[in-house]
Amino acid sequence: MAKWALILAIILPLFLASCDRAAAEAEDIDFARYFANRDLFIGETLTISMYQNSLYGRVTETIAWHYMRENPGVYIEVVLHATRAGFIDTVTTQLLAGAADTLIMADAMSFVPGAGAFAHFRPMDWQSPRISHLFADFFPIIEAVPDFDEADWYMAGLNAMAIDGRLIAFPKQFVYSYFTANRNVPGLAEAFGQHQSISLETLLDLHGRFAPEGMLLYPAFNPTHAMPLIFNNHFDSENQMVDFYNQTFIDLLNDLRALTSPPDASDGIYGRLNRDSAFSHRYLFDFRDLGTEWRNLPLAEDELIFINPIPEIDCEGNLLLTPFLSFALNAGATPAQQALAFDFIQFMLRPESLERFGAGIFSYKPIHRHSFRYHTWRNIPSEDRDQLTETATARQNQLAQIPATMRYRAPIAIQTILAEVLGQFTDGLIDARQTAELLQNRISIVLMEMD
Repeated sequence: MAKWALILAIILPLFLASCDRAAAEAEDIDFARYFANRDLFIGETLTISMYQNSLYGRVTETIAWHYMRENPGVYIEVVLHATRAGFIDTVTTQLLAGAADTLIMADAMSFVPGAGAFAHFRPMDWQSPRISHLFADFFPIIEAVPDFDEADWYMAGLNAMAIDGRLIAFPKQFVYSYFTANRNVPGLAEAFGQHQSISLETLLDLHGRFAPEGMLLYPAFNPTHAMPLIFNNHFDSENQMVDFYNQTFIDLLNDLRALTSPPDASDGIYGRLNRDSAFSHRYLFDFRDLGTEWRNLPLAEDELIFINPIPEIDCEGNLLLTPFLSFALNAGATPAQQALAFDFIQFMLRPESLERFGAGIFSYKPIHRHSFRYHTWRNIPSEDRDQLTETATARQNQLAQIPATMRYRAPIAIQTILAEVLGQFTDGLIDARQTAELLQNRISIVLMEMD
């Protein structure tokens, strides 16, 4: 064992240094020549590693088949791993050995669902400094696209994803959360409607001003939902410092616990009108994830009790984004493979491909009118559908102009600790002071290990 430890101590720093050099040299590669002369892709093979799930792996295989039909001489293989653990172990080992596939699924989604449970699906912890250096920077490749124009790209979202100026995970699209207000509470809808976007702090303030006694914040709310607020105010990602063990944070936890919603079978009720009716006497606001407020546009506002969808921001006014179906690029891949990989990503971002993935703010040409029509409004007369599409497109384009940040800007190891400890607090297993101390100690240790 001592012998192997000595060998690793000698080899690992050299390996990491070579990876850093590869990343730096990649910025000087002339990627533009591959897009200008597509014959350079002929004979190339693109391999894509993905974690198997019920939809996105197979959809990607289908899109790859269409790409190969339009690009003879290129072969794309989508490698689907059966389990998350198998995906992580295999791909990480391959990355460290310099033998990983070209494109690697970095995440599919990470958000707090409307059902109230914290969930993430990120097989690769691309934000961790332990492996982030093994991925290439997408920015030089994007900028090499013919007639590159920042106006054609959702730069606010892409810049929000960057780590130390490098875009090491490229998302097909971004999703966000939004809130609506209970119009039956006197004065609330008017005060709520004065905001173009809204933060959790503002929601807490409105609750204090308008909520009748006993009315809670929104369905399934618990302290875990405050993770973006906790990140922004108590975690300094740039300097890798945490500040949880203080009275301000302890008081916040106690305030959040007082607003925690009890388990409720009706929280999963289907249909906006039924949901409104069920929640109207219990909650000040309603919450939805995935930025799907456009689904309710066909409903007349006077039918609704919870009205005026407003997107969630952080305390600094940034739209809180979650990357959806992102890919990381193996830094050890050849320039031709890297260019081909991004060419395939652009192919996935075509409107006809995006129909398979749903609507959101997309990384390229942020709004695709096609996706709204395809998913939700098939049974609505075409003339009404056209107007709804224009309204939804205008809303999404307006959102794309708001400064943005990632909802969870921290490695998964830290997100997991937050979720676990806050879950114990929500369940009443520990008090606010113990929660603050646990978070401070456990996350500080992880940060030291990552340093």
